[in-house]
Amino acid sequence: FDAQTEACITNFQIAQGILTSSEESGAGIFGSQTRSALISVLDDYETELDEWIAAATPSATATPGESGEKVAEIQTSLQELGYYEGEIDGEYDSELMKAILAFQLEAGVVASESESGAGYFGPKTFAAYKTAVNEKLIAQAELPENPEWNRATYVAYTPSFEKQLELGDSGDEVSELQQTLQELGYYNGEITGEYDAATEAAVLAFQLAEEVVVSSSSAGAGRLGPKTISALNDAIKEEEIALVKQEDLT
Repeated sequence: FDAQTEACITNFQIAQGILTSSEESGAGIFGSQTRSALISVLDDYETELDEWIAAATPSATATPGESGEKVAEIQTSLQELGYYEGEIDGEYDSELMKAILAFQLEAGVVASESESGAGYFGPKTFAAYKTAVNEKLIAQAELPENPEWNRATYVAYTPSFEKQLELGDSGDEVSELQQTLQELGYYNGEITGEYDAATEAAVLAFQLAEEVVVSSSSAGAGRLGPKTISALNDAIKEEEIALVKQEDLT
């Protein structure tokens, strides 16, 4: 349960109207109200998925020589899965038998075309088809569209420093440095992206702790130089630090 998880929960709470902002009490907490809302969303999604599966599944079995609506359903269904390329005419002919056989062989319903039931859309084939269409639809399914979910997404990443930085610098690299030093317990200021005196002091504290320098008067003290970068990257690996970046889904 890290910062990324907390942010995802907050986004969901706002989307569902449980909260109006991330500053409200309970933001990011997976309590009973949030859990109930999530169950409701998942129930609705499962119902919709069941409807998709039912619509894509033939209503009954059939045998060669039959014709009519249920045969047309089988033709359409096998066409959706890529086994049948003929016309949807409701006729259980040799072309449909070949398509059913191809499906049966791939699904393991029969081992060869000479086996009993080959080319017949019987109970075993019907059950195998339902499983196949279920798997396909679940793999392709998307959550129902909801503009309120089009929010910022939070992505965990492991910082790794290469660029040398010093007092007076600014930018994203400095922000990452401040966040990392904060995670390591050396910096307790705001994440400003400005390499100010507080950031310099935090870098120095880290350098002294890691014996990169011996005092504040040592060459490179308070500066993110090559030795400090190496020590910082090693410290990140040891502590398994994962910071959080915010990105737009749009």
